[in-house]
Amino acid sequence: MRFGPRSLFVCAAGAAFAWASVASGQTIQISGTPSREQTAPTGSGYQLYIASAQCLADDEFTFQVIAPLGATGVIEAFTGENCVDATSRASACRKISGEPITPSTTAQPFRLRAQDLVLSTPSAEYVAGGSDGCTAGSQAPAPVNLWFLQMNGSTVLDYLNYTQVYYDVGGPSAPGSVKAGAGERRLIVDFSGSSAPDRASYRFYCDPPPGAAADGGAAGDGGAEPSDGGAEAGVPAACGSGLLVGGAQPDERYFCGSVAGKTATSGEATGLANGVTYAVAVAGVDALGNRGPLSQVVCGTPQEVAGFFELYRAAGGEGGGGFCALAPGRPRGRTAALWGALLVGCALGAARRRRQ
Repeated sequence: MRFGPRSLFVCAAGAAFAWASVASGQTIQISGTPSREQTAPTGSGYQLYIASAQCLADDEFTFQVIAPLGATGVIEAFTGENCVDATSRASACRKISGEPITPSTTAQPFRLRAQDLVLSTPSAEYVAGGSDGCTAGSQAPAPVNLWFLQMNGSTVLDYLNYTQVYYDVGGPSAPGSVKAGAGERRLIVDFSGSSAPDRASYRFYCDPPPGAAADGGAAGDGGAEPSDGGAEAGVPAACGSGLLVGGAQPDERYFCGSVAGKTATSGEATGLANGVTYAVAVAGVDALGNRGPLSQVVCGTPQEVAGFFELYRAAGGEGGGGFCALAPGRPRGRTAALWGALLVGCALGAARRRRQ
């Protein structure tokens, strides 16, 4: 049978149409929702979100991949922009699959590490993920631009652009204007809140940490006045230790309290010892649980809060402790002092009960 020019044109057009149908209508599929090794961030709708905690824990996602073209070539994964195009793939994409899988018309497990998904440095070669990118980055959830490519050599036979995994590993910006006032076995921490829109709560960090032996903690010389001293990048010399550093990521070993609410501007650092000077800093926390950097570090010294009867007797009271114990005939000035002690003691006692 002989083919004329017109017949050859028709055959070529038919072949091109068939390939176009494969490329547009038989793309790679993901069966169901990817599973993961670590628990997803707390909250509705966060099943496919990567927060700092999951990244640091080296979480791993398993995708069930179906390749309608069958066992031709291999399937590899990339992150980046337009990874189907060879030029873009070499300059603006990062290969994240160390071991490509064999395509199949039935679901095949394809495992990808969270650390690889959040690191977006373009690279044509696979580079194992690391924790360096797990604590800094976007302060709002952003999609991972993930590409599954069915490759035959350098030719892309089929692909899927998957954008249902999100990451947010950066916590809120640091609070400011931190002050630490004395309470009994606690510090009252005031601060100006973070400006981050996704802030949800605040955590306090103390050095030495609650329950630790106060080997280097120097007793304060009163400590009743709030302290707002201290360099932005370190701890005041009066606090002794330099383990808390402003602008650094918080170390949970030094956690000493928290307060909920994005509008909070005050809270308590608890579990402390009276007469010991502590270094204190504050960090914001977002809805996914990401901790932001520490605020500037300030000093504070918890102090015993005297009750009413201690103040009453210190002012010269001699009765058994009731209101009727004020003896008649006392000098007017001394009686006024005792009533003053009564009022101060009531106020301190009420404040103490509220904090306990």
